[in-house]
Amino acid sequence: MRFRTFPVTGVEVLQLGGQHWESNAWPAEHWREHKGRFRLFTIAIDEQVSEALRLKNYGGPVEGIVVALEVAAFDQWPEMTFAKNDAPPSFKPKHSDLWCYAKLDWTAIQNLTLKQQFKAYTEAVLEAIDRTSDAKRKPKGFLVHECTSDLRDILRNMKASKLTRAAHAASDA
Repeated sequence: MRFRTFPVTGVEVLQLGGQHWESNAWPAEHWREHKGRFRLFTIAIDEQVSEALRLKNYGGPVEGIVVALEVAAFDQWPEMTFAKNDAPPSFKPKHSDLWCYAKLDWTAIQNLTLKQQFKAYTEAVLEAIDRTSDAKRKPKGFLVHECTSDLRDILRNMKASKLTRAAHAASDA
């Protein structure tokens, strides 16, 4: 089983360390004025979860889970910019992926600690995958509750301190 987070963020979401990126368009004053940062490095989460799920199979045709993680100050965006709050997961048979839609409100999480942001991420992801039971195009034979139970255990046992860009870079070195 594969696991991947597909982050979709509003421009107001500032990534921890993003002020040093060459593609950064924000002036230094903006970074000083806005103290909130998105501290999680989703690639680090994806790698650890995928490794833990590598030999798992939950029945049906699902070979991977993709979580479209939307992080934004949703009240500042037109309603049709992001998926609906209760958007049901959809199965993409061409790639055997189950796409789920999770949301994190930037105004609620921007000043949280890394551990608190990871807790919010975990809750949003599990809730998004759990909605598979209500989906119109759900994959037949896929054991949703067993999958979310395993994911809950995997995410619970992960250390938030290992889920930053810096920690991930250090582990690769």
